[in-house]
Amino acid sequence: MGKTTWGRYWAEKWQVPFYDTDEEIEKRSGICISQWFSQQGEPAFRAAERTIMYSLLVHEPPLIVATGGGLPTQEGMVDALSRAGYVVWIDLPWEKLRLRWRAAVSTRPLLQAYDDAQWRVLLEKRRFFYRQADLHWNPERIPSPIVERWVKRCLFFGCTFFRRGSALIV
Repeated sequence: MGKTTWGRYWAEKWQVPFYDTDEEIEKRSGICISQWFSQQGEPAFRAAERTIMYSLLVHEPPLIVATGGGLPTQEGMVDALSRAGYVVWIDLPWEKLRLRWRAAVSTRPLLQAYDDAQWRVLLEKRRFFYRQADLHWNPERIPSPIVERWVKRCLFFGCTFFRRGSALIV
């Protein structure tokens, strides 16, 4: 399970609003992500992604937002996400991530031209940003009930050892 699946699951479980930045871009623009890339290019998509994220972060918490994998790599986004709430990095093992990426290649234009070696390079570039998350979760090592307790606490009670509001970004 990935960001959207976990985010949607937690949102349904605790009855809080859930948003997925890619879904929001498609809903608000009327075009799918692959069309964004082919018609307008990656820079236009990234600009739309930032705009959507900022618009979601003004909603009253608690809420859960699943971001695209490239969003945290944009200038200033790690700080913006951190100020808005708590960030969870779901760190899947390479083999599982590779299988997920292969299954999504038709809807993820950035991945269409990549082979495994290029995907690894992309992932390593992104890891610098992902490592700044509040929670680094490897689902194969840390059972989900432990993470769920942390998520619930952050959403409803605030994690007092942190410094911000109660949005959850996955």
